Amino acid sequence: MLIAGIGAVPYIAIKSNVKPSQNLMAILHGTGWLICTKKNPDDYAKHYHRRSIIEGIFSAMKRRMQYSVRSRIFHNQVLEAICRAAVWNAISLATIWYE
Repeated sequence: MLIAGIGAVPYIAIKSNVKPSQNLMAILHGTGWLICTKKNPDDYAKHYHRRSIIEGIFSAMKRRMQYSVRSRIFHNQVLEAICRAAVWNAISLATIWYE
């Protein structure tokens, strides 16, 4: 409901063996997600693939750098995460440049 509240469409894969209940169908239909997957499966697959790419990048970042931030103050944690993303981008660009 939070996702639909800001006007976004969630792209979440549902297992093939799940039998949706009446309540779940009402919730999904209210968000527009069910309509998107049924009427436009190619568009759904394109957006879902984009999500899987981003999750792969985050996974690689966590493996290469550290999984958790060291700072205790929230503001510093945010800054540390931003710096790690900047370093990750620099490493990626350097890798592409020298290949």
